[in-house]
Amino acid sequence: MVKIRSKNKKIPSLLIIVLLICSGVSFFIGLKFESILSPSGKEEKTLEVHENIISLKRKIYFSQPQLVKHKGYFEVKAKGAASYLMDIGKPILPVYITVFTFPLGTKIVNITYNHSKVKTIKISKEVIFNPGFMLTDMRKTVIKGRKDNSVYNSDKLYPQKWWEYRIGSGILNHNQTVFLSLHSYPVRYSPAKNTLYYIENAEITIRYKRTNISFIPKTREYDLLIIAPSNFSSSLKPLVDHKKKIGIRSKIVTVEEIYNGTYFSAKGRDRAEKIKYFIKDAVENWGVSYVLLVGDKDKIPVRYRHIMFMWSPYLIDPKVTKPIATDLYYADIYDANGSFCSWDANHNGIYGEYNWEWNSDKVDFYPNVYLGRLPCKDKKEVSTVVAKIIRYERNTYNKRWFNNLIICAGDSFPLRNLRLLIALLLPGINWKDITVREGEYVGDRIAENLTGFHVKKLYASQYLPWGDRKPLTKRNIKKEIENGAGFVLFTGHGSIDRWGTYKPLFPLLRPLLHGYTSKDVLSLRNKDKLPIVIIDGCLCGAFDQGDCLAWEFVRSENGGAVASFAYVTYSVIHFLRDYVLYDFSGYIDMQFFKSYMEGKDVAGELLVDVLTAYLNNHPYLSSKSYNEIEGLELFGDPTLKIGGYPC
Repeated sequence: MVKIRSKNKKIPSLLIIVLLICSGVSFFIGLKFESILSPSGKEEKTLEVHENIISLKRKIYFSQPQLVKHKGYFEVKAKGAASYLMDIGKPILPVYITVFTFPLGTKIVNITYNHSKVKTIKISKEVIFNPGFMLTDMRKTVIKGRKDNSVYNSDKLYPQKWWEYRIGSGILNHNQTVFLSLHSYPVRYSPAKNTLYYIENAEITIRYKRTNISFIPKTREYDLLIIAPSNFSSSLKPLVDHKKKIGIRSKIVTVEEIYNGTYFSAKGRDRAEKIKYFIKDAVENWGVSYVLLVGDKDKIPVRYRHIMFMWSPYLIDPKVTKPIATDLYYADIYDANGSFCSWDANHNGIYGEYNWEWNSDKVDFYPNVYLGRLPCKDKKEVSTVVAKIIRYERNTYNKRWFNNLIICAGDSFPLRNLRLLIALLLPGINWKDITVREGEYVGDRIAENLTGFHVKKLYASQYLPWGDRKPLTKRNIKKEIENGAGFVLFTGHGSIDRWGTYKPLFPLLRPLLHGYTSKDVLSLRNKDKLPIVIIDGCLCGAFDQGDCLAWEFVRSENGGAVASFAYVTYSVIHFLRDYVLYDFSGYIDMQFFKSYMEGKDVAGELLVDVLTAYLNNHPYLSSKSYNEIEGLELFGDPTLKIGGYPC
């Protein structure tokens, strides 16, 4: 158990000071923060000899809060804030993020947070609240949320504490790692007193020790573990041979061998848990970092997680409150203590519970391996996808077409049935907020910051070509993909077999009347000009419910994609202009390209970096957050080198 100490006092000035959140223009505005990759010479460290405990000290500074008028409310901004508290109906307040990492097996003994003198600001208006967000589901747009009077009628401070933290274990640069993500709330709010309380700096002291448990593999025999039914083995052999030539040591293990205990004793209550225990054994004994599952849900079992999807503490949405498949179960092997993370801490046989019948499991969520799935039904599909992967890695490097990025987007949340006109009556909501074209807004922010790519925008707002923009039509999508692109981003709405969006302000005018469908994907003839496809709409990755759109791209014989990222479940997005990028699918879309620009050019590592960044950067995880984390799936080879290898 971690002991927490907090004192309100001045900080000694002799410690080394580090400004964690850099000011100025970052790659993605509001998302830049400095991760402390490991305790280093930048901190003051002391060793308590008798207890073998190391003390790590770090000092951080916060900007003074700035107030911006917003239709009868104040927005509270802080220069350098990495995120914002965005709980529905509650005040939006800045958050500073500090991330420490340690080798797995490290025990955090206690954390002390000493902050500077508390100062106050009297305000004449209330702080703006988060009015809600929407599902990116083609069939229904949802806006929920109202001001939480339990907060706004209270004289208690919101949030309740100056700081919180999250500890989890994941993988960082192929090393099993403990992440300590510390969230500072330097501005707190008392609505009844019309007062902001803020601090200017804080000193963090972390006392930790190394345990005798080692998470260094016994050998480094293999890099990639491929799990598949036995009848797929021969079709996968060319992939193993190809990977060997480029230095990736690969091993095919059949599900039958796992269940029969051929390599390691079979452990687990059901087949999915046996596979997860096998992955753990492969990590510890063979040094495996990458795992590829080959087979649909009937061949490689899926684990269903159970989340009570709640728009507010009192409003449950039965439409999306149902078991959802997630392969993050297989990747999340260890908890923060290095123990096996079963996802069923209460041993009731219901996995990944979050308020499910008011039960919750202890789930770590940080991936410990780089994992992807090819949900192939038969050997023909296996051979098709394997051939595409091999040709891509051999032939894509330094091709001019790879430097194209296609963004397909529109107005994800148009004025629909007067709902948003009614929303204008809500306090704090103005015309600028609700008329933001969320998909195009995300696309523009990516294009502004991405270097080395020629961005081709296919936007629903365009009626005629203009500059780098063209109308969003099936013909233009087909033409641009067949011309070649390194990435294709679809940001909007979705269902299992289609993606779509809307024209600004006119919900009845869909640029793609019935959406961009699996049938449209199968008509592509881009051959070996294979992109990485990212789809942020609901259910476009729901491979357990049928032939989903994301998988159609990858299994297509005449082109399509070499890999795709998509949601197995529902996805959500904020509709307020200033906060679209701070959470949910808007944040994740941006983080994909941020991580790629920072050097994550292997498919599985890219996904893990996105998920880890999301977990570290979001202080409050709700049912909607867990939906985003658990629902994001890689349909492809986790060792895939994006852009290919030099000849």
